[in-house]
Parts: sequence; C-alpha cells; structure tokens
Amino acid sequence: MGVLIATLTTVFVVNEKKVILQNEAQHAEFTAGLVSQYVEKSFTIVEESLFTVKEAIGRGDADMRQLLARYDGRLSEIVDLAVVDPDGTVVAASFDPSKYKVNLRNKKYIKVFAHANPKYYISDVIRYSIDPSRRVMAVSTAIKTPGGDKKIIVAFVAVEELVQSIERVGMNLANQQIYLFYYSGRLLLSVPDIQREIFDTRIRRLWNSGEERGLLENRTYLDDVERIIAYQRIDGKNMFAIVAVDKNLLIRPWQLKSLVALFGCIAVTSILIALYRRVIVYQSKLENMALNDPLTGLANRYALQQIAPLYMAQAIRYKKPLSFIIFDLDKFKELNDTYGHIVGDQVLSATAHLLKRKLRNSDVIVRLGGEEFGVMLPDTPQDRAVILADRIRIRMPTIHRNGTTASFGVCEFRPNMKSIEEFIDCADKALYQSKANGRNSISVYKPMD
Repeated sequence: MGVLIATLTTVFVVNEKKVILQNEAQHAEFTAGLVSQYVEKSFTIVEESLFTVKEAIGRGDADMRQLLARYDGRLSEIVDLAVVDPDGTVVAASFDPSKYKVNLRNKKYIKVFAHANPKYYISDVIRYSIDPSRRVMAVSTAIKTPGGDKKIIVAFVAVEELVQSIERVGMNLANQQIYLFYYSGRLLLSVPDIQREIFDTRIRRLWNSGEERGLLENRTYLDDVERIIAYQRIDGKNMFAIVAVDKNLLIRPWQLKSLVALFGCIAVTSILIALYRRVIVYQSKLENMALNDPLTGLANRYALQQIAPLYMAQAIRYKKPLSFIIFDLDKFKELNDTYGHIVGDQVLSATAHLLKRKLRNSDVIVRLGGEEFGVMLPDTPQDRAVILADRIRIRMPTIHRNGTTASFGVCEFRPNMKSIEEFIDCADKALYQSKANGRNSISVYKPMD
C-alpha cells in the first residue's frame, strides 16, 4: 500500500511541477502582452505629440515655446519637449531653453540626423541635461522650416516614471524581470531598473525571424539564471517587450514539497495520503487559474477580469473611448443536438479564428463561456464598435456549412461604471434586445439617464 501511494504521489508531484511552469509561462505571456500594449500606447502618444509640433512648425507657427508646453503634458512621462538646431543649440523648449547648460551637438539623438533622416529615433537611457539626477529616453525627429532651416524636435521621456508604470502593468508576477529591447538587441530599460549597458544579439535574431510573440527557456541577459522568457513584438515601434521568470525560484516550493512527500511516504502512510490530497487540491487551483480557453485559445473570463480594470482606468485618465461587444451564437443548442458536439466545437473554434483575423492586436478577445464571446475595444467609440460588430455578423454564416448566425450587444464605457461586471451587464442587456428582435442583429445599450 505504501509503495502504491508513493508511486501515485510521485506521479502527481511531477505533474504539479509541469502545471506550475505552464501557468507561470501563461502569466508571463499575458504580462508581456500588457507591457507591449502599454509601451505602444505611450510611445504613440509621444510620436503624435512630435508629429503635431512638427506640423505646426512646418506651417510657421511663431510661438514654439507655447506650442511645446501645450503638448508635453499629454503623457505624464514626458518631462520636456525641445526644438534644437543641428549645431546643438536649444532654440525653444516647453521649459526655459536657457536651462540647457550644455550644447547638445554631440548627443546621438541629434547627430543621427546629420547623415540620415529616420522617421523617429529612440535613444538609450541617458542623463537629462537640465537635471543630471534624472534619467530619460530621448525620442527625436527632424523637420524643415518654411525658411528651409533644419530643426530637430526632441521629447524627453522620464525613465523612472515609465518604469513605475510598467511595474504596475506587470500585475505582480512572482520573480519577474521585464525588459524593453530595441530590435537591434540594445536594452532600453528594465524592471527592476538596472543602470548599465546591455546588448544581446538574440533579440536581433528574434526580430529577423518575424515572430510576433513566443516563449523561450533560456539564460537571462543579466546573470546565468535559467528563466522562462516570454517575448512580444511592439507594433510599429521596433521594440520587444520581454518578461523573464526565474524557474528555480518557481519550483523551489515544489522541490520542498516533493521531499516532504517522499520522506512522509517512508515514515507514515497516513501523512502521505494527506499530502497527496493537498497536491490534488493545489493542482486543481492552479489549473483553474489558467488564463486561456483551451478550445479556442482565446482569453477567458478570468483573464478579462484581470485586464479590464487597466483599460477602464486608461479610458478615464486619457479620456479615450472604450467599447465592449458581447455576442452569442444563435440556436447553438439546436446545432449541437443536430450535428453533435464535435461540429459545435468546430464552429466555436472557427468563430475564434474569425475574430483574430478581423480585430486588432490591441483588442481583447474573450470566450466568456459556452457559445458567448466578448471583445474589449480600446480607443473605439460606440459607433465604430457597431461597424466592427456588423462586419463580424455578416461573416458569421460563412465560417461553417450550417450557416451559423449571431446576436450582438454593444456598450460604450462610462466613467460612472464601477466594475467590469457592470460594463459587461450593459452590453448583455443590449444582447437580450437583439434576441428579442429576432436574432442575427445588433443592439446598442441605451442608459436610462
């Protein structure tokens, strides 16, 4: 009996290690995706500010300092915007340009425009010229003025604030390291923050491979520790977001539990049985924490509950629209009864594939349960969400020979919504209206006020 219990315990303990690593890998991938979305949004705001200033200067707007001061507040991480001559002289800044005590001629974010004309250049982490105690990243672009003179516009992004924001996005993943790498392999910043130069050729190979996201098990760039590494390409920014998790620290509790289980097996069978039950319970909890739906590969409701508060907070902070589409497949039970559950699963998988093809990388696609799906659309007003929903509705009958249709509910986020449940409930009410209207239709939530 003791040998049998020992054998069963060993099997389950080994399986528990696999489950721990799989769940942490999913968390790492999920976090890399969140970091990628946050960095993409932040640097897009920086580039939009530079582009707007660039257009204004190109039109010959006179008061450049007032113009710069207006746009450096669009992102809390932007500490200053400056216009610089190719000789390194600061001619205008959102702060007093006389505070720049040193000439910027030899700074790489200025020199790069002497013999080339990149759309944007992102520097290494450098010391801020006005306040050397602060570290910044310079994002620069060049323009020709109406008089034919070349000017360089520079946005200085505070590293400490950017690191703190990325830490908050990281969702407290245990033993994590987060890196932001340029496509060439140059390390831009890291969490926890380090202050030394890192260059890794593996990043360049990943970039050249064309892979958008993935998982590796490898040694890290800072030490010789083996980690689970999740990477995510940042669209349009020539960067990779990387999350690394220490494997040894992850499995250390498992190693201790294994020793206790094995010695307990030899000593007292009853203790071994108790440990076995604890392993089963713990394994079940770990499996329930999985963030992805196993059939469709989409995020599940738990994942939505984790990410939605971040999107809702950003919508309030930046005054950006945020919409949610909920839909379910019409008469899905009849489909299952007629064609069988295998065909039903094929329809669900085909629906997921359609959503992935029709929606953006920044959209959060969720299988809420059964035949019900949801899509969170950042930076998308209600009318645009209705257009997207209609595109999906039109394509639905083509995904399978049975001609499946779907009913949709659309709701735009409002700041008085206190939780994701309230947000989903509003879209759900609109969905019920579509069902009442005869299915295969779209309804928009209309608040009572």
